[in-house]
Amino acid sequence: MDTRPNLVLVGFMGSGKSSVGRLAAADLGLRFVDLDHEIEQREGATITRIFETCGEEEFRRIESKVATEVAERRGQVIATGGGIVLRPVNLERLGVAGVIVHLHVTPECAWARARGHGHRPLVAGPDGEARLRELFAKRQPLYDAIPLSVEGSNRPPRAVAADVVRVYRRRVDAGGSGIRA
Repeated sequence: MDTRPNLVLVGFMGSGKSSVGRLAAADLGLRFVDLDHEIEQREGATITRIFETCGEEEFRRIESKVATEVAERRGQVIATGGGIVLRPVNLERLGVAGVIVHLHVTPECAWARARGHGHRPLVAGPDGEARLRELFAKRQPLYDAIPLSVEGSNRPPRAVAADVVRVYRRRVDAGGSGIRA
């Protein structure tokens, strides 16, 4: 059983959490967990379908429950959904046994990566870019509160992952975990 702290990737949609997470997990020899995928497996429905049938509030409740369960295991790289920051308890629970790193992107980069993807229910439709910018503005202060951050805009996932791994190793070598600097 791996007892190393988890590496938890947090950021806006399109910040590269899943692609960077897979690369970082491989580099660190940790298990990769995509929180959205975990939710879909447990609920037997896509994120989009959950939003359509249950609404965002119910999705956030499910997300919190699954995040709590996933955070109980160690030795993982966890890619969270972009809205994980909306409930502060999520970061508290994920930070207990994990190093939380924010992947920062600009709204322009997020839109370039997110547009045209059917699995992004909050920005689907003709006014998707305007909704993305509105969500970005609301969530950015929550992301900015995370002390460990890596720039992901217009950078290849491999370079971002290398920076994330360096941040994680420094934090673990210093004996720390959690969201506090």
